[in-house]
Amino acid sequence: MKRAMTGSYLLSAFVVLALAALAGCGAQDAAMPVADLREIPQECRLALGQGFADRTLIPPDMQTKFARSYRPMTLLPWCDGYSPRLAGEVMEFFDKHARDGGCGENLVPRDAAWVRKMLPEANLPGYPNCRRRAITVRTTSIRQLPTVEPVFRLPGQGVGFPFDQLQESAVCANTPLFVAHLSASGAWAWAETSFAAGWVAAADVAFVDDAVVDAWRRHPLAAIVRDGVSLRGPDGAFIAREHIGAVLPLADVPASAGAGGGDGATQAAGLEVLAAARMPDGLAKAIRVRLKQGEAEMFPVPATTGHLADLADRMLGQSYGWGGLYEQRDCSAMIRDLLAPLGLYLPRNSSEQARAGKVVPLGGMSGQAKQRLIIRDGVPMLTLLGAPGHIMLYLGRRDGKALIMHNTWGVKVRDPGGGEGYKLIGRCCITTLRPGIELPNIILPEADLLGAIEVMVMLNGPFDTGANASRRPESQR
Repeated sequence: MKRAMTGSYLLSAFVVLALAALAGCGAQDAAMPVADLREIPQECRLALGQGFADRTLIPPDMQTKFARSYRPMTLLPWCDGYSPRLAGEVMEFFDKHARDGGCGENLVPRDAAWVRKMLPEANLPGYPNCRRRAITVRTTSIRQLPTVEPVFRLPGQGVGFPFDQLQESAVCANTPLFVAHLSASGAWAWAETSFAAGWVAAADVAFVDDAVVDAWRRHPLAAIVRDGVSLRGPDGAFIAREHIGAVLPLADVPASAGAGGGDGATQAAGLEVLAAARMPDGLAKAIRVRLKQGEAEMFPVPATTGHLADLADRMLGQSYGWGGLYEQRDCSAMIRDLLAPLGLYLPRNSSEQARAGKVVPLGGMSGQAKQRLIIRDGVPMLTLLGAPGHIMLYLGRRDGKALIMHNTWGVKVRDPGGGEGYKLIGRCCITTLRPGIELPNIILPEADLLGAIEVMVMLNGPFDTGANASRRPESQR
């Protein structure tokens, strides 16, 4: 009884403190919003003004090479002899959370005992017990432990929002993967995509046979160019929902189509593609899906500033999603999905993306020197800027300042009590390299993005895809 009363008291106290903090933040936000969001139009063409011109970003021959290497990268988990993670690597997640602690949705601590209770379900002594090619049949989440229960940092640690520390990455429907292991109950699968690995709800995946593998390997491709595209079969039955960043095979192979894929110069309308559906026996069946005009284009989409601006504008304003929580994007997911329709395969996490192209080190330079170099040498809309835990896309310049597109949680500030908090942004936006610099309670130098940037990465040439890199959580920048 005493324990229950203590938990109730802590929960009540947390709620009161949270409401008070939110009230204070709300008043402060109303009085002083981040100036960049008020002064810079949140559309690419308007933000860049006369500095925007519709031009080719990547020469067609180079884009064709990128696009031809894109498919093999996504199909890595289906390669013959694919070698999954070792049992010790899977166990590392259990050790990490047994050590790190945190709390659940009811503020009860997550301790080593809570983690150990999952070990019988994980059945790691039998790992790997499956070793089969598979595909996601709906948008799902890769989790660090086989549970839907969350792990939050303890209240008062300056996190600003209870992000679920078990969230590894969202994974779109129709993503090839390798299932190495099934849990004792069969409810969870240890699955590996070309960009992330972890536990997935087994009902969200289906095993593939040679016919499905052949279609994904051989058919020309189409890129989804809008979020929330509904995939429905010939009978109208809902199959899954797709997002920008997804690439699907066409339902048919034109007689003239080669192994390299479709014609990126074609503006496709009403394409018919294949989507995977899970059958009662657990196998995937490729269903023909007719898409509406404007939902998909032949892959790769022409690499022009106009096409990229259209894709970017469809993401701007969307909510920030830690690790893909709630089917939203964090900073690296935004970059990855935005550039995928152009045929550019990028790794999933920000640290890997910051090494994915021609890297120009910026560490040790003054903020002014960095900005001058970015404006002088950066390729607008095809240059990434990397800071610890954060990745951004350089768009071009406005009023002599570099503009970036990024999905960010906010700017670190001091609360009235002297603790660390966040001036919330919480969405995909266009800003300068110093968003919130005008705030009197900003924490410097940590919250100064321009000072934090360490590398400039040009993507208009050969670059390292960082395939099969393990995702690490981004910061809340």
